Order: sequence, then structure tokens, then C-alpha cells
Amino acid sequence: MDGAYWLVFVVAALVCAWLEGSKDAEKPKFDWMMPAMALVGVVVLLFGAQSYLDLKASSIPMGLILASVLALAIVAWRKDSVYGLLAAGALAPQVISQQASVADGSTFNPVFLVWLIAGWVGASIAWGGNARGGVAFAGVAALVAMSNRWTPVWFGKIPSFAGSMLAMAIVAAAIVVLLIGRKKEGGVSLLAGGLGVLLVAGATFFIAKWGGDDSTLPVTVFASVVAAFAITWMAGREQSHSQRTSQIVLGGLIWMGIATLAYAQDQSFGLGMAGLAGLGSYALLGRIDLAVTMGPLISLGLYRTFRAEVPELVRAFDIAQHYGMVGLMIGAGLIVLLLGMPRLRDRYTPKNWARFGVLALMASVAGVVGLMFFGIKGGVGFLIGLGLGTWMAGVISKQGSYGIAPLVGLSGLVGLSYGKASESFELTRDEKMSIFIGASAGLLVLAAILIFALTDRSVEKGDENETVEMA
Repeated sequence: MDGAYWLVFVVAALVCAWLEGSKDAEKPKFDWMMPAMALVGVVVLLFGAQSYLDLKASSIPMGLILASVLALAIVAWRKDSVYGLLAAGALAPQVISQQASVADGSTFNPVFLVWLIAGWVGASIAWGGNARGGVAFAGVAALVAMSNRWTPVWFGKIPSFAGSMLAMAIVAAAIVVLLIGRKKEGGVSLLAGGLGVLLVAGATFFIAKWGGDDSTLPVTVFASVVAAFAITWMAGREQSHSQRTSQIVLGGLIWMGIATLAYAQDQSFGLGMAGLAGLGSYALLGRIDLAVTMGPLISLGLYRTFRAEVPELVRAFDIAQHYGMVGLMIGAGLIVLLLGMPRLRDRYTPKNWARFGVLALMASVAGVVGLMFFGIKGGVGFLIGLGLGTWMAGVISKQGSYGIAPLVGLSGLVGLSYGKASESFELTRDEKMSIFIGASAGLLVLAAILIFALTDRSVEKGDENETVEMA
């Protein structure tokens, strides 16, 4: 089966790269420096890892080497390829054992090596001018590796390959999207991308058959593709700097919610599959740049992998630390979101005060519900995150310098709410999930009202008070 996966992803990568090319496009000048530098780096990193860890040669994932060479060859052939590099990234984690041997008898997790090499190659591709392709390669390689590593052993007849199966569905959808929705400049329409996302969601139900009738994988993947589509739709195409900043932060908060759902359903496996579905959806929708919103989810997934693989180093850590990290990210994200939202031109109208009320309500609900879910450790992380977010927002822009007010207000809310929120600590998992789903739905409604009814469709020019109407 490993050989079949090799063949499928190699062929799919070449087909995607070929479809992405334009007959009218001028053939770019070959830049030999980037592939050469990337290949030298791969050799150095592999040699260093093998020497440092005293690995056996058989412990190095061969798919990782092949994928790196294939990705660099595609870049030389189709300089701006995204889908071809996505398929090449899905090849990187193939043929890796669950735990490979090292000389001293300890274990070695090849997932970390995949992350290291894929990150280097992806960064080299991005530095060479193809940022979207670099993100696609590195992100897919990392998330397929994580998903495969944590696929439950009871997942039907093909343990450890659920991530590869989902990647195969994403690549197949990419070929369909390229065939029916390709524009002259190589982009894809939102409609064609949406069809691809639906194909991925549908394929998940077939993949889940191997996980048994009670598999929660379809729920996790469906929530992820919906989140990616909603964030892409809300982001639009033409934005001012502050609009993009606020929507990137809002997207990150949405993915924190998806991460909570995915981990509650399937723990580290859920995080990997949710991230892979989201990244693939962004690529299919032509907005791989929005994958930055998934940073919190990817970081949590890597943290959980590290914690599981090196328990002796983190034996004092427990689930409360995970909650503390989540709380910190939510707190920082909320402050940046509040201060990054573009100002209305007329600040003395009912619309402006309605906007203020919706923002305050969103922040309050997120803070209280987060406290109910993540407990006192999550609350401490939330308070620290508020301070961190205030600092970040102040660095980003002048209007972010007013962050002390929401910092003080939200900190007071946490303090006042703890007593009542602590009553929920003893609720069952199902009861907590009901609260979470209801709160998430309410926050999405408020976000839609904020963006589409209470935000001026204007592009900032010069000072934050000067705006011009969008075309």
C-alpha cells in the first residue's frame, strides 16, 4: 500500500502542475539558486539528524526525500504551482514507521523530521517567490504526518493512513477544480473551489467507514471545511490593512473553536485531520494565504505530539497546561480583534454604537464560555493573553494604543465570572459540548452581523480617519 501511495501522489502532483500551466504565459527564467540551496539544506539536515540521533538509515522517511526533490522540480517547471506542490507535500510523510529505532534503544518520532525538512523546503520555495506553494507544501506535509501518526489503531483495516486518504481526496478535488474552474491567470473561482470543498467533505464519510459507524471524523472535517469557506467568504478580495488584520484574527479565533471541537472528538488525531481539511479547503478556494489563521490549531497539534512523545520531559504537565495555552491565544486574539477592527467614518451614529455593542458582546461571550471550558488555568492564560494582545495591537497600529481599556474590562469580567463559571467545571462532556456549539453558533451570527451590516466597505488611505469608497 505504501508503494501505491507513492505512485498516486507523484502522478497527481505532475498532473496538477501541468493543469496549472498557461499556454499563453511566458516561460519564466530558471532560477537554479533556490533549488540548489534547498537540496543542500535537505542533505545537511538529514545528515545532521542521523548523526545527532544515531539513526539507522531505514529510519529516514524515503517519501520525504522524494517529495522534496519532486517539489523543487515542479517549481522549476511551473514556478507558481500550488496544487502540484500540495500533492508533493502529501507524499512526504509516506513510508514512515510509527516509531523508528535509534542506536541507544530509545524511540524516534519521524513526524518531527518531516516537519523539519518540509518546513525548510517550503520556506525555500516561498523565499524564491512562490509563497502560496511553499505554504501548501509545508502545511500539507506536516498535517498529513500528524494525522497518520495519530490515526487510532482501531481505524479499520488501514491504521496510520487516514491522513493520507484525506489528502488523496483533497488532491482529487484539486484536479476537478482545475479542470472546471481554471481562469486564464491560473486562479480558481469561489464557486469551483466550493465544489471542491464539498467533494472533500463528502469523501470523508467514505473514509470514516473504516473507522466504524460511530466515527466522529465526518463532524470534525465538516466543521473545518465550513470554517474555511466562511472565513474565505468574509475575507473577500480587496481589503484595507486593518480589515485584513482583524479578519485574520477573527479567523484564528474561529480555528481555536474548531481545535476545541476536534480535540474533544478525537484528540491529536482530530487536530491533525481538522487542520488538513482546513488547509486543503483554503487551497481549493484559492486563498491559501488565509492558512495563517490556522496557526493556533497547528501549534496545539505539535504541542500535543511533543507532550505524548517526550512524557519524561513534561511529566509535570497535564491537560490544564493545554487549557492555559488555549486561554492565552484566545485572550491575545480577542484584544487584537477588538483593536484591529476598522473605525466607522461617522462615529456618532446609532450604527457605530451598535457596532461597539456587538464587539463587546462577542468578547464577553468568548471570555466567559472559554472560562467555563478551560477552568482556572485557562482563565490565567486568558488574562496573560489579554496583556500580550494589548502589546501586539499597540505595535501594529496607532489605534491599537487604546488597548488598556478592553484589557481592564475583560480582566474584570473574568474575575467576576469565575464563581458562576466554575459551576460548569463538573458538567459532563456532552453538556459542555452543547454549550460550546450554542455559543459558537451565536458568535458566528454576531460576526456576520458585524462584518456585513456594521462595517463600512471602504479602503483606508493614509491616516486612519481618511477613507475612500471601494469600487
